[in-house]
Amino acid sequence: MLVKGVARKAKLDPAKFWPHKFRATFCTWYADAGVPIPTIQLGAGHKDMATTMRYIRPNRSPEVKAKFNATFAGI
Repeated sequence: MLVKGVARKAKLDPAKFWPHKFRATFCTWYADAGVPIPTIQLGAGHKDMATTMRYIRPNRSPEVKAKFNATFAGI
């Protein structure tokens, strides 16, 4: 498989790479950039928004954590 070969050439573990990993990266990066979920759904070629949501990984960056904490600081 092409993806596994590229991972080997990059001296990465091929077992951790598969074509859908790129789709998850695409969906997550665009969500982090503020692109609306329906637009991401269209770009990923999903018919169902639930499918798109399964590909989006939570953003755990310090900036996002700070925004989250600031939002709920007074509660």
